[in-house]
Amino acid sequence: MKIVVADLGALKTEETAAALACLPPKRRAEILGLASEQKRAQRIVAEATLRLEIIKTLCVPNENILFARSPSGKPCLKDFPSFCFNVSHSGDCAVCAFDRFPVGVDAETVRPVPFQRLAARCFSEAERAEMTGKKDPNSAFLRLWTVKESVIKQRGATLASELVRLNTAGSVTLGGAPYPCRLSSWGFDLSPHPRVCAADAPCSYLLSVCRAAECEGPTPEPLLIPASKILKEWRALCHSKGAGV
Repeated sequence: MKIVVADLGALKTEETAAALACLPPKRRAEILGLASEQKRAQRIVAEATLRLEIIKTLCVPNENILFARSPSGKPCLKDFPSFCFNVSHSGDCAVCAFDRFPVGVDAETVRPVPFQRLAARCFSEAERAEMTGKKDPNSAFLRLWTVKESVIKQRGATLASELVRLNTAGSVTLGGAPYPCRLSSWGFDLSPHPRVCAADAPCSYLLSVCRAAECEGPTPEPLLIPASKILKEWRALCHSKGAGV
């Protein structure tokens, strides 16, 4: 398994513009239709991170990368069922998780949220108790939110359909029945002082990953990489093999 956190903090507009040119026309149009420059940059970097890993791991040229959707609607890589991935973005980060089995990832910027109102609508009684028992219930809410969303994304379900049915306090249950999976959470900061820390430590971002129960080995710590470095390496591979898009 591999988790990559791309740091967009020092990214320049001309770098994202050059990377955008390496994407297929349909994907370029989708990204250009997004409302803000930050969202466009997040999507460009996330896709570049994903495509770079595909090229390096599977030796598939950029122009031959084909995405599809599973029966539940979750994005997947066509013709490579054992290459599983999931993407998240928030603030100045884009996160990609890669595994042999279905995986879900969610990242959130630590910021004030109406956690009591949201928890009353979206959390189980056990999750609300866990949140309110913490010294910083706002951050505790965000951590639990990333956990819940990572599980839902790992399943390939929609947030609205399973948010209330899912409990992640203690053992994970869905509609009261056990849901076997493996959960990991971290906090992290980006430039100028990048670091990964425990999820309950003061930090700027929170991240959770949900892996299939059958996965073996420990879940690796996220890798914090400047987005500029990712884009440069990906573009070099595209041009060396021919972008063809």
